[in-house]
Parts: sequence; structure tokens; C-alpha cells
Amino acid sequence: MKNFTILIFVLLFGLFSLVCAERNRGNMKEHLGLNAEQEEQMKDLKVFCRTEESRCFERLSQLRSNLFEEARKDNPDEKKLGEIAEEIGKQHSLLALCLARQIQEVKKILTQEQFEKFIELRQNSRRNPAQNKPK
Repeated sequence: MKNFTILIFVLLFGLFSLVCAERNRGNMKEHLGLNAEQEEQMKDLKVFCRTEESRCFERLSQLRSNLFEEARKDNPDEKKLGEIAEEIGKQHSLLALCLARQIQEVKKILTQEQFEKFIELRQNSRRNPAQNKPK
């Protein structure tokens, strides 16, 4: 259970980092010097990834509800709780893979110099999320 908690924390931290990086995306064209084609490709990628992530988040929400409902019973089924927890872990793994694929696709869209700047911006947003708050 401790490993499961750590996995969830790491994945949520990664998603939080992505959200912070997403706040910079409005200025991505300026930060990275994107041309019109790259900007369109990044926008399409964002839409695709949001759709994939939404499906995972919807499934996670349902699974958490199921877990809560089972756990609050007078005699919860431990096997069922374990199965739900395992499925929650699978959904978090899918989210992590989605993030990895997104980064791979970004690398295909950007030049090497732009990609390095993208990674730098992303790392900075992870270190100092307060600087990414909308003004």
C-alpha cells in the first residue's frame, strides 16, 4: 500500500507539473519562437492529449467512487477493494504513458533548440509553480 501511495503521489506531481507547464503554453509561441505550423501541431497535440487524459480522469473518478462505496460497507469485500485499487493504478500508469507520449510528440514538432527550451521551461515551472500563475 505504501508503494501505491508513493506511485499516486509521483503521478499527481507529474500531472501538476504538466498543468504548470500548460500555463506557459499560452506564451509558448513567444518563448519557443514557434512558426505557424508548429503552433498548429502543438494545438492539435494538446487537444488529443486532453481527450485521452479526460477519459482516464473520468474512469479514475468512477473507480474512486466505487472504492469509497465498497470501503464504507459494514463488511467490505477485500478482494473487490484490491481489484479496484489495482485498476486505479493502471489508470495512473496510462496517464504517465500519455505524458511520455506527449513529450515524444513535442520533440518531433520542435527543433532541438526549441525542445531544450521547452524542457527548461517545464523544469522551471516544476521548481517554481508560483511564477506560472496567471497575471
